Amino acid sequence: MKKGYKTGLCFCMALLLGMLFTGCRSNVDETNSTGNISSSSGGTMSSTMPTPSPSASPAPSSVIPDENYSLEDMYNEIKDTYGKRYYPNQKIEADELEETFGIGDDLYDNFIADRVTGDEAPDTLVIIEAKEGKEDEVKQKLEDYRQKLLDDANWAESKEKIEASKVYSNGRYVFYVMLGDVEDDTLSGEGLMEALGKEVDKGIDAIRNFFTGNM
Repeated sequence: MKKGYKTGLCFCMALLLGMLFTGCRSNVDETNSTGNISSSSGGTMSSTMPTPSPSASPAPSSVIPDENYSLEDMYNEIKDTYGKRYYPNQKIEADELEETFGIGDDLYDNFIADRVTGDEAPDTLVIIEAKEGKEDEVKQKLEDYRQKLLDDANWAESKEKIEASKVYSNGRYVFYVMLGDVEDDTLSGEGLMEALGKEVDKGIDAIRNFFTGNM
């Protein structure tokens, strides 16, 4: 009788402990499901993942260059190209630009121009930033000036250099280039004009490279 009583008592105690353990386990799982995950070491770590940082902003598109280029930079680029063979030594002012070339301030926003003092040589550089829509008129004025020199008997000895000179434009920027020199004194006629033309092309190439490098 006593043996059966002890056996029943042990069974009840085991059942009670089992129920108590199950309840605790349920509480632990319930707690973990609300934000904590049990670690293998017995501790806990948060199940909440860090908020992802916003994606990086896309790289800005290539900057479109300002259309207002620096005439001073163009001027220096051309001068540096010729070095000691850049002979113009006198600035052309606004009144002379209008009187000599027929280009008044109603045709341009800005300009830089040089010539040789007096009538020692015809070497000339003109850089015009024409007003919008006035580009063709400025080009024609410079072409007319070139032709005027060709027709002037006073410049007959420099005819090849004048013929080699060029009017060049890029957008609103218009140039007249009559620069450079050749060392071969034996050249004359077409040979001299061709050599001088290559000298002028150095200036035109410098202008093209300027615009290409600043795009």
